[in-house]
Amino acid sequence: MKLTIIIPVYNARDTIEECVISALQQKIDNFEVICIDDGSTDGTGEVLDSITEPRLRVFHVENKGVSSARNIGLKQAQGEYVCFVDSDDCLEPDTLCREFNSLGNSDLVVCGYRQMCEDGTMRDRDIHLPEEAESMCLAKKDLEPIFPELYRNMFFNVVWNKLFRKELIKSDFPEDLCLGEDCMFVFDYMKQVQTVTLVRNAGYRFRVAQKGSLRKTFREKDFTDSAKIYHTIAPIITQNWESKAVKAATEYVYTENLKSILRRLIHSDKTAREQRTLIREWMKVKPFEEVELRDDKAINRLIINCFKNNRPNRLYLILFVTERLKAKK
Repeated sequence: MKLTIIIPVYNARDTIEECVISALQQKIDNFEVICIDDGSTDGTGEVLDSITEPRLRVFHVENKGVSSARNIGLKQAQGEYVCFVDSDDCLEPDTLCREFNSLGNSDLVVCGYRQMCEDGTMRDRDIHLPEEAESMCLAKKDLEPIFPELYRNMFFNVVWNKLFRKELIKSDFPEDLCLGEDCMFVFDYMKQVQTVTLVRNAGYRFRVAQKGSLRKTFREKDFTDSAKIYHTIAPIITQNWESKAVKAATEYVYTENLKSILRRLIHSDKTAREQRTLIREWMKVKPFEEVELRDDKAINRLIINCFKNNRPNRLYLILFVTERLKAKK
C-alpha cells in the first residue's frame, strides 16, 4: 500500500465528517484512512461509524491523548508512507497528489499550507522557494541556508504538513508531553533523513480557530515540557546545521514558546501571588542558561535577562504591564 492517512480524533463532531471525506477524496491510488477516536464523548464516534467506506478503518479507544492516538495509528498503518491530518482540518482533493508528485526519492516532504480563518477567508502560507519553483529536493545538509526561515515560520514544528517514510520512523510520539509532541517526533525522524523535498503549497487546509482563551489553556506543566523539548531537539538541529543563524532561529522559537506560556499564566485564574510563585519555581529550571542574548525582539531580551539574573518580581511586572497595554489596544 502506498499511503496511510492517520487522523487522531477527540470530540470533533462538527468537523470530523468533512475532514474524513476530504481524505477519502484524494486523487491518488492505493491508500487507506485510519481514524483513532480517542474516547470522544460528543457523538464523534457515531459520526465516524456512519461513514461506510472500505478504505476507512476506525478504532475507538480509551482517552489517552493525541500522541497515544497517533501511535496507535502508526502501529496499524499499512502504507509505505504516512501522513497525519488533524480532525478539524481538511485536504484539497489534490493535496497528496502534489506531495507524491514532488516526492522522488526523498525521505521527507515538507509543505506549505492554507489557513482557513474564522471569517471564511483563506490565507496561503507558502514555503518560499527560489525562482517560483513549486517544489525542490535537497540533501539534508543543503537545507542549512533556508532552515532558519522554515523553523521560525513553523514549517518544521508540526506533523500535518509532511509525508514520512514509514520504515524510517524509529520512535513513537512522546505520550508524557502536553505540547510539543509534534516537534519531538519530527526531529527524532530527522536523524534518519538524507533528503528533503519542499513543496510551496500542497493545499492542506489548517483551521485557524479560537480553540480556547488564554485563561482556559494554561497548564503549569507546559513550561517545563517546553524546556525539555528544547534541550532535546536543539542538539539534533545543531548536529545537522552549525550556522549561527540556525542556532538563533532555534533560540527564537524556544523563547517565543516560553513567552506564550508566561502570557497564559498572567491570564490564568491564579492569583498574583500564585503567579509570582510559579515564576520563581520556573526560574530554578534555568531555562535560558544556554541561550544567548541576541534575540531580535526587545521584550524577549528582557524576559531572558530576568531569567538569567533571577528577577521573578521584575519579570512578573513586565508581563503584567505588557498584557495590560495589549488589552487596551
